[in-house]
Amino acid sequence: MRLSGCLILTFSLATSIASAKCEFKNAPTILQQDGKTIDMLFAEKMSPEFWQASDLGTPALNSYRNWASLHTNVDQIFLLKRERAIFAKIPEPKDVMLFDQIIEGKIGTLTLSACIEDLLFERHLQNVGRSETLAEFGGAILEKESTQEMKAYFITTAEEDIGVGVSDIILHSIEKDKENGFVFRTFIHNHTFVFDNEDIGGANIGSTPDYEAAADYEKRFQLQSERITNGFHTLQYSMNDVHKALAILRP
Repeated sequence: MRLSGCLILTFSLATSIASAKCEFKNAPTILQQDGKTIDMLFAEKMSPEFWQASDLGTPALNSYRNWASLHTNVDQIFLLKRERAIFAKIPEPKDVMLFDQIIEGKIGTLTLSACIEDLLFERHLQNVGRSETLAEFGGAILEKESTQEMKAYFITTAEEDIGVGVSDIILHSIEKDKENGFVFRTFIHNHTFVFDNEDIGGANIGSTPDYEAAADYEKRFQLQSERITNGFHTLQYSMNDVHKALAILRP
């Protein structure tokens, strides 16, 4: 699902840019790979720059942004209003109610995409290519304050219509990290554009499975938040937001 807005928020990718260079300083560890379905781990030092908007100008991400911008207005408010109208015609009253809550700023926080999201999106595009727009990535981000360590477990796949499934190897790693003092800060995944469909996508409102997965990670690993990005903008959901969304969507 996606978002719209009663506030006319205009975001420029040239504003609120982090001053430090947006990059992973260490090469990732490949945990497992089956074709273009890859699990990897980025082990880095914690840095506030990872959570700020960036001027990441990498080739795959730039190409993706230019391609999307040629097909549609990429303003998140526009995209969410567009999708809300489709859900209203079906009709899907619960989904429309959630759209309205997000539009009114009662659920979720809309921002520019952050450095860490852009870095993961670039890696995903390198793996799957721009045209495979139904393919998604996921990122489980854990931090340990005492040692200033950050771990980004990254899942990228070219498979379509299956969402992002977190493998057992990553789930077991998260469990072990939690025992060693790490905090599960957030889970990131992307929503894609599908320009040969009436619902072109690109809006960052979660589906019921999205929110249910976050609630499950909260129960098992004390997940603190969920983030959904389209490579331009991100919706950040606190766990309170997640539970409010599920209260609307569930029967």
